Amino acid sequence: MKNVSVIFTKEKKAPFALLSSEQNGLLQQQLNHSSVEMKKGFVEVLKQGESPMICVKIGEKAGKDGLQKIGGSVIKTVFGLGKKDGDFSVCIQMDTSVPSEDVFFIEKGLLLAKDAYRTLHEKQKHGTVVIEGVVSENVESIVAAMELTRDLISLPSNIMTPDVFEARAEEVAKNDKNISYSILRKKDLEKENMNMHIAVCAASPNEPRVTILDYCPKGAEKDEPIVLVGKGLMYDSGGLYAKPAPFMNEMYADMGGAATVIGIMSGLSALGIKKRVVGLCGVAENLIDGESYRNGDILTSRKGLTVEVAHTDAEGRLVLADVLSYAADTYKPSLLLDYATLTGACLMAVGENYTAVFSDSEELIAEFSAIGKEVNDKLWALPFDDDIKENVKSKVADLTNTATTLGRMLGASTAAAFISNFVPDTKKWMHFDIAGSAMRTVLRKDYDYQKLTGTGSMVHTTLVYLQKQS
Repeated sequence: MKNVSVIFTKEKKAPFALLSSEQNGLLQQQLNHSSVEMKKGFVEVLKQGESPMICVKIGEKAGKDGLQKIGGSVIKTVFGLGKKDGDFSVCIQMDTSVPSEDVFFIEKGLLLAKDAYRTLHEKQKHGTVVIEGVVSENVESIVAAMELTRDLISLPSNIMTPDVFEARAEEVAKNDKNISYSILRKKDLEKENMNMHIAVCAASPNEPRVTILDYCPKGAEKDEPIVLVGKGLMYDSGGLYAKPAPFMNEMYADMGGAATVIGIMSGLSALGIKKRVVGLCGVAENLIDGESYRNGDILTSRKGLTVEVAHTDAEGRLVLADVLSYAADTYKPSLLLDYATLTGACLMAVGENYTAVFSDSEELIAEFSAIGKEVNDKLWALPFDDDIKENVKSKVADLTNTATTLGRMLGASTAAAFISNFVPDTKKWMHFDIAGSAMRTVLRKDYDYQKLTGTGSMVHTTLVYLQKQS
């Protein structure tokens, strides 16, 4: 294992406090022959001796995302120091000029980046990185939860099958004495009249199910729980209304909401959350065969509302609706949060860096948005009012799973409007459409802490929110 030292400073003009005068002189000589813009900071390998040393000057205007990028850039530099499959022990040191908040986000970037290079591509595999000297409270626990979410999303659907997802959820409970695990099988869904969930999965050889993780630390037994619900479409072909072929390539990640819930649940004990939290994941596959549900079908939901299937590719909201109804009636939550890669309209509206949020509670929106800003998750509230809610009423059933008069407009909002009909109190509910933020299909320049596909968005924000409730 190769040892690498990394030292950081935020001093504008002074030399590195953790370097000797000789080392500072050598570093300056190297910089004089480079095109580095000093104000933007730099990551430079000090070419001296057997053990490499990486010197990092933090730019004056580096924001939270910029600090995470610095951490990612360091790991990229580490992998460039030796054989691609070599292993590294990285010792980080920050001088007193680096504020503790900056340290947190640099370390978050380092920890995320060290696993961003794991891949199933044999020729692109890298060695392991062990990071020593991490000092920020909770950063390792938060990143571990994010990394679990990223892993679950990133695996293709022939590997991350419903059975494998179920096993990974159960594993979280086995590793945490505060979490109990249970599951609703197809026969249980039938007893609960979760007919929409069942219909979506009719063409799959894998039965629909709901995985349940119940986190109940000592003293929280009588709590009204906070309940999290995740959309777990392990693959979404669009059903009989099949997606265009290029859009199918990423549909193994349509279980991003369920992966987010599992990641959040895995981090609760480590962060000392004192509230009871229950996480439910509606697992299904939307495939095509003679058993597929069809456009024009009218389904009776668990809640008793009838729903016209106007589009078989608007399936996630059908699964969510039944699971939300079950969660609300079974657990009587103080707050209901759902996470879903729900609409392409969300991606078109807010892009890949933002999560679209919906609720009838301005207070909830403001609170989550403030936490998101604090932790480098970007949230944006989209329109959600009574006029929009009117557009999911059907002429032949109580509801339709696509808007009636808006055409392609406000697609993310009408999806949220549909779901809201299955929530008892929309002021105690929030919907996170993570269709853009949950995954990356192209890595942009300098985002070395990111990996292809899973991002772990909303895990950090939700964990901090739950900490604040404890």
